[in-house]
Amino acid sequence: MESTRELDNLARRVQQTYYEDGLADLFMGAFMLLFAVVLLAVSELHASPSSPSVAIIILPPIFSSFALSCLFAYLIEAAKKRFVYPRAGYVKVKPLQEGTRRDNIAGLILILTILLGPIIVAVVLAGLPGMIFWLNWVAPVSLGILLGIGPMIVARKYHLKRYYLFAVLPAIIGLLAPWVPTGIPSIYAVFFLTFGIELAAVGSLAAISGLVLFLRFLLRYPIEPVDIEEGDNPSAIL
Repeated sequence: MESTRELDNLARRVQQTYYEDGLADLFMGAFMLLFAVVLLAVSELHASPSSPSVAIIILPPIFSSFALSCLFAYLIEAAKKRFVYPRAGYVKVKPLQEGTRRDNIAGLILILTILLGPIIVAVVLAGLPGMIFWLNWVAPVSLGILLGIGPMIVARKYHLKRYYLFAVLPAIIGLLAPWVPTGIPSIYAVFFLTFGIELAAVGSLAAISGLVLFLRFLLRYPIEPVDIEEGDNPSAIL
């Protein structure tokens, strides 16, 4: 039992180092900002979620989120191989490897639920009594809570304090949004605008913190030059 607890603590510390260089924050922020731009563009249409123009803009990025997730995962790993592993080394813990595929699938389902679920609900409620109340008062904070689920899991599991801020910020925006006059007559436009602002706020914060952490990591762990003695094979040293 004690050895299992020690292994779990070791696994958590290894995972904490995964976030230490800031690359995960940086790419997560870029991912969120990409979808924020899409939602903000949709809000400019002032159209119903069920209209063809909205579907043409918003559905391709949502349904390509799996490919985008794979692309960002590849870019993170490529950046770590280029900048991180030569400085800090490379460690894997077997229990973490076994849960990686399950966590990735769960993360993808969560992303699709967050991005597509509110839009489906808005389409279903269109024209029904109470729809305006739901879109104006309930949807903003509900979206904020949904966006905060992933960061909150990471914060609690790996004890990363900045992820608590990523989790709470969209809910705060959602609580304040209904009280801020926008002057936009279309309730659907306000719906997409609020969702886009929540994504943009968390994405910007994550991207900025990731960039700061990454630059700090590069300065803290410079690559030491290797002295090559006469007769040594440089390729063997590298």
